[in-house]
Amino acid sequence: MKTVEDGVVKFNPIDLIKADKDGVWLGGFKAKTDVITLGQGFVKIGDKVNVSYKQL
Repeated sequence: MKTVEDGVVKFNPIDLIKADKDGVWLGGFKAKTDVITLGQGFVKIGDKVNVSYKQL
């Protein structure tokens, strides 16, 4: 799973805990992790990015 730390794209292995019609539950992260949910295919590990958040 691609994440962002200090504005840089990183890769973190994850644990898929559960997936159903309501969403996906992931584990194996630090306490607070910024996960790239849209556009992971457009960035590479080490790229610098500007993060934006959207509350759903």
